[in-house]
Amino acid sequence: MKIEIPEIRDRNFYKEVVNITHQFRSLLKKPDKKQHDFYKDFTLYIIIGFVLIALVVLMTISWGFDWMMAVALCLSLILILFGILYRVNLEKIVKALVADAGPSVVTIDDTGVELFKENSKTVRIAWEKVYFVRQFKYSICFIPKDYTSFIVAVNNDYADEIKSYLRENRPKLTIIE
Repeated sequence: MKIEIPEIRDRNFYKEVVNITHQFRSLLKKPDKKQHDFYKDFTLYIIIGFVLIALVVLMTISWGFDWMMAVALCLSLILILFGILYRVNLEKIVKALVADAGPSVVTIDDTGVELFKENSKTVRIAWEKVYFVRQFKYSICFIPKDYTSFIVAVNNDYADEIKSYLRENRPKLTIIE
């Protein structure tokens, strides 16, 4: 089965793929685990950091400045810094994926699944290395059994076609919806 996919510039698709990639290890441990949104998580950490700074400032005004206030202030600043750096890093990855978007071809056959994109590396996973297939909100992903392979993600527009093919031709493969 071959699926020709026109250029996809949907940021939500790429944000989801980045989130899935960052949760790869936990997905291997628990394939049906609810997906975290790292964008929301790190935005929340940044907000918490600013709230903590405001509390430290209020406590400093009320009780005076001492070493405990300095430590609390430093920890809050570190929380904000790491939150911002991680969020910026995630955004860079998504921007790079969107910029690299182009037509691609997904081939699912007896040997495995392959994602071919012009001017990019072809990703192939043999069936013996596919742990499960899972449908998320914006994508359907082929998750490999180990860390040496890449995740193959396809836009959800093709999910029904892919699941139908897999149920017919790979009945023992776990599909999580």
